[in-house]
Amino acid sequence: MVQFVFDLNNIPGSDLSVQQAHRGSPDSLIQQYKIKYRQNGVVAADTGEMIYIAAAGGTIVSVRAALITAPTTTDDVAVDVHKGSAGSAYATILNTPLLFDTGADRTPLTASLLTTTYAAADSFIVIITLPTANSTGTDLTVIVTLREQPS
Repeated sequence: MVQFVFDLNNIPGSDLSVQQAHRGSPDSLIQQYKIKYRQNGVVAADTGEMIYIAAAGGTIVSVRAALITAPTTTDDVAVDVHKGSAGSAYATILNTPLLFDTGADRTPLTASLLTTTYAAADSFIVIITLPTANSTGTDLTVIVTLREQPS
């Protein structure tokens, strides 16, 4: 899903032509992306599925996740998001992974971000870790919200 976010600090002034004032400055339009990762059914471990490659540099706004059915007992589900660039290793963008333990069903968790910027051609992966072979959590959704300047 793409949303458009206007930068109110960069609206064309009266010194621009009427035509350009109606059109707006190219820098006043920021593209916002909500990148979704989904697992239907019982959650399984995932060593890293690529979910996005950046067309331009931007800002990481948020990382949120939820399970339809929360795990029971010690069948936790940990969600981490990493970014990397060509020739470098992936590294987490979260202060700590999102951890679903015996919480309430359909309760979204919001991550604390370790880094909030990225560059053109950076890619993002989602990593799912389970402490036991089987999880009782089901129907995982992870949403990463990004804002990019148009290239």
